Amino acid sequence: MMVGLFEILIKLSVYDLSEDEIQKIIDAFGEIASLEEKMNVMVFYSPICSSCPEAMKVVREVVEEYGLKVKEINILSPEGQEKAEEYKVKSTPSIFTNQTNILGVPTKERLKIAMEKELAR
Repeated sequence: MMVGLFEILIKLSVYDLSEDEIQKIIDAFGEIASLEEKMNVMVFYSPICSSCPEAMKVVREVVEEYGLKVKEINILSPEGQEKAEEYKVKSTPSIFTNQTNILGVPTKERLKIAMEKELAR
């Protein structure tokens, strides 16, 4: 994370930024890193699932708003089967935000509420 921040600051140095502006940028990166440590979002999907593309689209959009990444796990792959067994996934799409499991295609609002609850823990 720090290498990326350093590279960005080098690029931004061509702009005449005050120390306060630079500190705000550093703080923003720290908040994103902190959020990534608090929130883990996974979508278990199957390539033959008709609802999965829509669910993955909703998850990607919401997760992007938070500046996070989503792990997309294909339950038909050997690694995905192992992970699905670990999380006791029985159907797809199955979305996990830390400890909360949402089955099916969530609305953006429902997913945001689940994420906010997890972040408040």
